[in-house]
Amino acid sequence: MSNEKRKGSDKSYGGDKPMDVRIGEIIRDNWKEEVRVHALLNMAIMDLLKGLSKDRFLMMVVLTPYNLLPNLEGISLLKKEKKGWRVIHGFGKHEKMAGKVLDELPEGVANYWLEDMMIAVEGPLEEFEKRFLEYYFTLASLQYANIVEVERLREDLLRDTLTGAYTRWFGEKLLKHEVEKAKRNHTMFSLVFIDIDGLKEVNDKFGHSEGDKLLKNFVKAFQNVTRKEDILIRWGGDEFLAIFPESSYENTLKIMKRFEKFPISYGIVECPKDSIDPSMLIEKADKRMYRMKYQKRT
Repeated sequence: MSNEKRKGSDKSYGGDKPMDVRIGEIIRDNWKEEVRVHALLNMAIMDLLKGLSKDRFLMMVVLTPYNLLPNLEGISLLKKEKKGWRVIHGFGKHEKMAGKVLDELPEGVANYWLEDMMIAVEGPLEEFEKRFLEYYFTLASLQYANIVEVERLREDLLRDTLTGAYTRWFGEKLLKHEVEKAKRNHTMFSLVFIDIDGLKEVNDKFGHSEGDKLLKNFVKAFQNVTRKEDILIRWGGDEFLAIFPESSYENTLKIMKRFEKFPISYGIVECPKDSIDPSMLIEKADKRMYRMKYQKRT
C-alpha cells in the first residue's frame, strides 16, 4: 500500500498522519548511521510502548511498524492454539484475518516471534526495513516480558494466591471506596465479617491441604452464588470480609443463608445505617460474627 493510500485509509490512527510517513523516510535515509538510529529507536519505541496494558501493548506492537514502514503491506499477530493459529490483531492486507483461526500460517510472509506468539509480515520490504523489524521486535519482546512480570506482581498484590479472593491490602481500599461512594451517591451497602469455623481443627486432624481445600471451596461457592459486583476479601487466615454494594441487611442475610452447608459464622452490618467509618463497620461486623459463633456453642 502506498503512503498516500495508507494515510487516507488507516482508521486506527484517525486519518491523515503525514508525520508517520516522514518518520519512515527518516529511518530509511539515515539507516547507515546505525548506532545513532538504534539509540533513537530504543528511546522512541520504549516510550511508545511503556505503561500500556498487555492487550493494548500487543495491538501497538503490530500497528506501529505498519504505520512507520513504507513497504509493509500487511502485519498480524497470531497465537498458537490446538486448532491452529488465532489471529489476535491484523492490519493492512491482514486486517480481514483478525479473529479467525488459521489451519496454517499464510505463505510468503516473514515471521517474527514475540514470546509464544508469531508476528507475520507481508510486503516487498527493503533491507533497512527488515533490520528495523528485527531490532524492533527484540525490544518489543523485552518490554512484553516486563509487562507480563508487572501484571503478575500486580495480581499478587490484589489477589490472595491460595483462594483468589482479594488481599487485605486491596480490600481496605475497596471498602474505603464503597464508603465514599455510599456517602456521595446516598446509597447503601452491606459488609459481612465471615469466619470459617473449625479450620484449625481441620488442619490439625487432616493436614493443611484439607484446610486449604475448605478455604478454596468456600471462595468458589461465594463466586457461584453472588453477583459479579459483590466483593470477597481474605482478611486473615480463616477470616473473610464480603462487600455487597447496594444491598440491605435483609437482602444480604438471605444471600448468606445460601452458605448454610459451610461451617461459617458471620456478622452483617449496613452502611450508612450502622456507621460510615470503615474501621467501625469492621468492628461491628466482627462482634456480630462472634455473637453467632457463641450462640452455636451454647
